[in-house]
Amino acid sequence: MMRLKGYSGTVPRLLALTLINMLAIYLLRAISPTVSVDGWQIYMLYLPYSWVITQIILLGETALLPLMVAYSASSWIQYQDVKPFAAMLLSFCILLPSAVAVLLLHWRLGRRWNAGFLRFNTIKRVVLFCFICPLLSRGLMCLSGMIFPIPPALAPYFYVKGVAFNLVSYQYLVLALVVMNPFFYNLQRFLFSDGRRFSVKRLWNSENHNQRDIRWAALCLASILLFWQAEVSGAFVGYLMPFVFLLFIYGVLHQNPRLTEILWSIAIYVMMASNQVFFSMYSDDSVLACLMSMIIVFAIALHYLAVNRRKYEQQMNQTQLYSRIDPLTRLPNMRALENSVAETGGTCICRIAFSNIAVFEKYYGTAVVTWVKGILSQSIYEEFGCDIQVYDITGNQLICLVNGEHEPRIHELYSLLSSLSILWKGDKLDIDYRLSWGDIDGQTPLIPFVERLAWFSEVNKVVKAPHCINSSMRNLDDEMAQSIQMIKSVKAAIENRDIEIYAQPITSRERVVYHELLSRLRIGGQIIMPDVFLPVIREFDYACEFDSAVFEKSMSMLDDHVGDTVSINIMPATLFHEGVAGHFIDLMARYGISAERVILEITEEQGILSSENAMNNISRLVEHGVKIAIDDFGTGQSNYERMRNITAQILKIDGVFVKDILINKVDQMIVESICKIARAREMTVVAEYVENEEQQRMLFEMGVDHCQGFYIGKPYNYSN
Repeated sequence: MMRLKGYSGTVPRLLALTLINMLAIYLLRAISPTVSVDGWQIYMLYLPYSWVITQIILLGETALLPLMVAYSASSWIQYQDVKPFAAMLLSFCILLPSAVAVLLLHWRLGRRWNAGFLRFNTIKRVVLFCFICPLLSRGLMCLSGMIFPIPPALAPYFYVKGVAFNLVSYQYLVLALVVMNPFFYNLQRFLFSDGRRFSVKRLWNSENHNQRDIRWAALCLASILLFWQAEVSGAFVGYLMPFVFLLFIYGVLHQNPRLTEILWSIAIYVMMASNQVFFSMYSDDSVLACLMSMIIVFAIALHYLAVNRRKYEQQMNQTQLYSRIDPLTRLPNMRALENSVAETGGTCICRIAFSNIAVFEKYYGTAVVTWVKGILSQSIYEEFGCDIQVYDITGNQLICLVNGEHEPRIHELYSLLSSLSILWKGDKLDIDYRLSWGDIDGQTPLIPFVERLAWFSEVNKVVKAPHCINSSMRNLDDEMAQSIQMIKSVKAAIENRDIEIYAQPITSRERVVYHELLSRLRIGGQIIMPDVFLPVIREFDYACEFDSAVFEKSMSMLDDHVGDTVSINIMPATLFHEGVAGHFIDLMARYGISAERVILEITEEQGILSSENAMNNISRLVEHGVKIAIDDFGTGQSNYERMRNITAQILKIDGVFVKDILINKVDQMIVESICKIARAREMTVVAEYVENEEQQRMLFEMGVDHCQGFYIGKPYNYSN
């Protein structure tokens, strides 16, 4: 319910409202247009009635008492020979049906019965106030005129003559509501509402107007002026009315519907108030009733179109709003980011990447990514408020708009992210955050800029701290072009099977036990090393295709190396695919390779134990006779849990614990403990990166079974 601005107490507010209503009703009654019918001056447009009903709709039952007092007092003052009882009787007939309507709606719809008057329960409330209340008011007037003595000044209100006359007397109340309600509704919202600036802005927003809107408004004003000047020619008014009707239909469909309805109210009032010659042509009450009915019907149709137009605009606004929000995370998306950058004209953009969550995403689906983004955005908002705005542009990343001092705030953001502990179904997610940031102006294309941030994160994976790209934009563009070319080349090499297989021996104290097969790609006549193409394969999810191609080529080459046992590296992402084990078993059968000659090395990866597909693939391969080796043991996540839960026969100690083992006591203790655990599990231990005889001797003494490294043998082309 609206409040009269400036009055904090109830009594002063009601007194002020009463005085305003007295003045308004007095003036509106004086300027209401009339017409002579059978010697009686009756209203065509009774403005006080529209003022009264509109205020009841806006202020609710609070307005009833001030309106009753104001209407009675203004009638008593305006009609000098009228006694107070007659003035109160007129006020009673006007307001009693409206008061009953308010009580009925309050009972049916609750205290906020007048909220969203034109959006909810519209038909019930419009019919009740615009048709039933005027009918009851006219009925009370006729009944009062037959019971009580009515002074001559008020006789037109209470006079009962015939059906057509009573119909006209009813219609001028209805016409006042359906025609003048938009004007008085917006006027009283401006007078009694604290949000008057917003009300004016809704009517006229200069940013959205063009020359067509201005021309239409000028035509409306011109038609109103023509009505004002057309008093001498009734025929001219008759020809002008259809043009005006069409003009306002166009306006309500293509212009601001609220402004159109207000101009419509003004146009009809000016037409009725300034064209007595025209309306004197319809002094017969039956003809006048038909003319007023036509205007009422058109006003209702115009109002119906305006309501539908507003609903359409609201739906379009909601659609545009939803188009700027990610449906899963409920965060603003790329479109919202583009709008924000365009509005600010220049700002700092920071990209938060957490690509190592992709393993969990493959098993749990996008739910885990959505959960992580929600936790991160909430934590950032709680810590920084509006200083950092978070956007979701899909993928394993978030974009932040950073206000204020950029660099220190981004480092604070990195510290916050590093300190977060995020749990998913009871398991802690160890997320690797990489932040890259840069300044962007309103002229720089946003999407290429974000791609540069992403590329900078990829080429600087080793660097954990946030990095700024402002000083390296040109180099980034060149590197991105080279990266795109590398992606195409790697994909083509995999599809064409341009894969070279190298072998590195793994020995015991006496002999070569087996070989580890290492893959290279041949691109443009050159051999490309794994450190170049493997990041591309992981980033663009080519792991399964690549590992399948390497496995097939390895099986085809084993036929020429009778008796050799080989180990082949398999990326964890490959094992997440259902049916991989069956595919590998089929390849071994196709080339006639015994499963006992094949070892699969699985690099440590967080999430492999949580993947049902991965565990099923490993179990099926082991059942078929393939051995499993845990590669790079000691540097990944949850190593001992992995060794306990995965059925593996070989354990490979990462070279980081081997290279300084001659001088580092901690490395020696770690290797000895790994060997003890492996013996308890009846697993074979292989030490990688053995570079000299002293390392080999010490490792064998500690319990290592096999050694691998450049001292043992460098990789060679297996096809030779």
